[in-house]
Amino acid sequence: MIALTFLLLMWAGTSAPSPGQPPVPRFEGRVLLRVSAPEPMQSTLMSCLTKGLRGLDGVTIVDRVPDYEISVLGVQLGLEGSAKTGCALSVTILRTVDVGALCEMLLASQPVSPERRAWAFPPDQPYYGSFDQLIKTGPSDSLAALCSQVIERFETSHLQPARKLRQRRSDARKQSPEKQPEK
Repeated sequence: MIALTFLLLMWAGTSAPSPGQPPVPRFEGRVLLRVSAPEPMQSTLMSCLTKGLRGLDGVTIVDRVPDYEISVLGVQLGLEGSAKTGCALSVTILRTVDVGALCEMLLASQPVSPERRAWAFPPDQPYYGSFDQLIKTGPSDSLAALCSQVIERFETSHLQPARKLRQRRSDARKQSPEKQPEK
């Protein structure tokens, strides 16, 4: 028990920012999960994927306005007239783009009327900046393992690069010379 307490205290001490430095903003990713498959496969997929996503640091599952959209199409495989012995998953991972922020950044130097901006970039329309597509197959009883592979791919191909980018931006802000008030 004492060793566990000591390890927790050491871990807590390493996650605190150094005195005088602002903390690195926590990475947060909102994920919209869509699953289409025959029952009971759909329920199993939704359960496994939801559990896996909730286990990732900083990930929240949402119903609208996502940063990522994961769409899974599951089908059962088997020979005609025989039992369904396998399954296949088609997975698409989309990264949405905040068009409002992009417009503000791109059009900051040029005044644009709100009517023109709303016409060019409808606010309720999602825009996708990157995508990833994968196919997974296996025996019917391996859905949990297939879901783990999907979650691992999402974390390594999407979340880890986004976290590294956020860290680099934070480090660059710390290293940039701050304007000192003139005396």
